[in-house]
Formats: sequence, C-alpha cells, structure tokens
Amino acid sequence: MMYCHQIVELLSAYLDEDLDQETMGHMDAHLSDCPPCVFYVDTFRRMIAASGQIPTIETMPNELRDRLHSFLAQRTHPKP
Repeated sequence: MMYCHQIVELLSAYLDEDLDQETMGHMDAHLSDCPPCVFYVDTFRRMIAASGQIPTIETMPNELRDRLHSFLAQRTHPKP
C-alpha cells in the first residue's frame, strides 16, 4: 500500500519512469483510487509541459536580451 505523501516524494522519479516495477505498480494502484493525487500528478505534468514553452535566452530578440543583461548587471553590480 502507498500513501499520498509517498506519491509526492516519488513524483519526479515516477514521471521519469525511474522507479523499479514494484514501486511503479504501487504508484499506479494508488493513483487509480485517489482523485486528489491524480489531480496533483496531472497538475505537475501540465506545469512541466508549460515550462517547456517558456522562451529561452537564446530565442529572445537581441534587443530584449541586451536590455535584460543590462538590467541584471545594474542590479547585481550597482554603481557606487
């Protein structure tokens, strides 16, 4: 038997399919009968998918990238 707190602890490994077959089976069994955990797992999956759609610094327009670098430089190394 698996409990909700174990689902949370093992979620990343579960989604990466990096658990042994027995543990995966226990996770699947728990998820088949626990709507709150299913909601949690689905939300986590959607968050991962959405984060993959965030533009990276390499895909930013040059002007925006330069402005961001300038802003960060001023914030991390303020002039005396």
